[in-house]
Amino acid sequence: MANHGLQPQFQFLKLLMVLIGLQSVFIAFSASAQPATVHDLVAIVHPSNEVASLSVSDMRDIFLVDQKKWSRTSRIHPILPQPNSATMSYVVTRILGMSSESELSMYYMAAIFQQKIGEPSKSANDRSAIAVVRSDPGAIAIVSRSSLSEQSAVRIIEISDL
Repeated sequence: MANHGLQPQFQFLKLLMVLIGLQSVFIAFSASAQPATVHDLVAIVHPSNEVASLSVSDMRDIFLVDQKKWSRTSRIHPILPQPNSATMSYVVTRILGMSSESELSMYYMAAIFQQKIGEPSKSANDRSAIAVVRSDPGAIAIVSRSSLSEQSAVRIIEISDL
């Protein structure tokens, strides 16, 4: 194994993360994002979605794919925030009640293996999440309030007990 300038313990850590598909976590060790707060983040849906508000429990059910439909016919399409971002960290800990993105990944892998869900959608950034929500009547995403503009053409929904 080539050294590439890393200390042996970090070489092993990087190899381990690559082997289990978490190479992006290695990058996150060196990145220090400011934690997102409830005031920075909003839930957005397609303008045609009639949902006025959701509780944290509703959001948890949606993002853990326990609630799969807005109504009898309209399927929910949750869009996860960008991996290793402050928004994802906030969603994982404050909304989903998990300790880490790794725990969320394990949850999704188990659900996929049991054929309860398909692969969850992830956004590359707020702009891509907004674009998906704007074009998909069943989509919901959590984005930074500052990333929205009048041209976003999405609707902000209230999270009642956040």
